[in-house]
Amino acid sequence: MSVNLGGGVENPGLIKEQIVNEQLVLIAFQETPGSEVAKVVPQGWDTHCIGQMCLASAYKLKFLKSQSRRILGGWGQLGLLYELHIRKRKIYVMNLHLETPRKGFEDFQLSKLNFEAIFKNTEQRYIESSIISSWVEKKAPLIILGDFNMPVESSIYRENFGHYKNAFNEAGFGFGFTKHIRMLSVRIDHILTDENFSVLKAKIGNDVGSDHSPILATVVLNEVL
Repeated sequence: MSVNLGGGVENPGLIKEQIVNEQLVLIAFQETPGSEVAKVVPQGWDTHCIGQMCLASAYKLKFLKSQSRRILGGWGQLGLLYELHIRKRKIYVMNLHLETPRKGFEDFQLSKLNFEAIFKNTEQRYIESSIISSWVEKKAPLIILGDFNMPVESSIYRENFGHYKNAFNEAGFGFGFTKHIRMLSVRIDHILTDENFSVLKAKIGNDVGSDHSPILATVVLNEVL
């Protein structure tokens, strides 16, 4: 599961219930401090956080590296890369949180129709996506999950992530909206895998009190099918 909780867990029971009912073994959190993650993950799980990005797993995590957004003049973490060992197989997992296009439009309005604000925001989002894409280019088997802040139709998404399997595209039903703002709903949170996995099921989780809905997927290594 991947979920952006927007700074905190409003009702821990809502997430705990989904962990049990969906038999979850891996959760990527964005905009969620470790103190909040500790309220919901089962006892015995391995959890690692940097800032407000966390990965929680029923399996032992090996943290490999992270990238701060400071190199691009922003704040927070861009991505965290991990290694897991499941059934004697090494699996790479990337938890990411890419820049939102909303920032560009906000700066555009504050700058009195300064189109450069939108161009800079688009450039930053492209650079961030390129960094993540280059990180995981030779990592396999691979799962990427998180708040991409872009739909699958985005040209940035297609160029950097379009060659991966999108779990909801593969096995979901309906539109799969994960972000809801006023009259707009869109799927900007994703779970991706490389060709080493088959996607058995994907769905949008129940409301957890955030403006993001959690996204869930069941994936399996092809060799153990």
